[in-house]
Amino acid sequence: YFTVESGLIATAIGLSTNVPILQTWSIQFRWLAGQYLVLCIMGLFLSVAYVAFGWIGLLIFVLPILMMRYSQVQYIEQTEDNISELKRLNQELARANHEVISANGAIQQLNNELFRTLSQIIDARDPFVSCHATKVADYAMVVAQELRLPLNQVESLRQAALLHDIGKIAISENVLNKRGKLTHDEYEYVKRHAELGAAFLETSHGLRHLAAFVRHHHERWDGLGYPSRLQGEAIPFEARILAICDAVEVMASDRPYRRAWSLPEIISELKRASGIQFDPKIAQIFVS
Repeated sequence: YFTVESGLIATAIGLSTNVPILQTWSIQFRWLAGQYLVLCIMGLFLSVAYVAFGWIGLLIFVLPILMMRYSQVQYIEQTEDNISELKRLNQELARANHEVISANGAIQQLNNELFRTLSQIIDARDPFVSCHATKVADYAMVVAQELRLPLNQVESLRQAALLHDIGKIAISENVLNKRGKLTHDEYEYVKRHAELGAAFLETSHGLRHLAAFVRHHHERWDGLGYPSRLQGEAIPFEARILAICDAVEVMASDRPYRRAWSLPEIISELKRASGIQFDPKIAQIFVS
């Protein structure tokens, strides 16, 4: 009976869908064959019990089957309840996750706005620069993209670029706003801004990881920079990127004592200072 019925249905499905009949039967009905075989065996034993013992034998044989059926129904109902509860919890988790993502996005936006605002406040103290920190950050992002740095390192680099001159807050405006050439003592005084900026950042748990980049963004590849006269790869990698981005932005900007350099002049200077003032690999990337 099972073979005839399933075979006829598989034939109808196969002919209507242009799928081989045997393949259709295998997919749709093969899994039922074992269950029908067990049912046939149970039926055989039921008939033997009825012939041998009558209705009492039939009842005794059927009771375990009824108990199994009852247990199966209970298990299925409990499973459905558990599934419903899991779906409800999953929906609540999905809503909570959406709220967390939204809150995180809002916090990230606020964080970005605070960094940019702070960088603009820093730049505002020096009348000779305009959006200097933002431009340095833009250059740094391009370099980071070429270097294919991981996202967390890129974000740290961007934040450090926006705050690299935060130490100038502690430098006297009389010196910052001086139109003429700085004296030796004044220049040494201005150079303190790198260490002062790092000290400011070290007081913040969330910004402490940027301190080394800000402290050493005026170091030179040949070891003649400041404040620590670090040389080559002893200079933090992010600080090496900031050094060249900061220098290029200064070269490309007008100052009271000189005009902005042209693009060929900047490229020529980068090539000349590669391996002397700047990390040669980063200088090559910037030139390209």
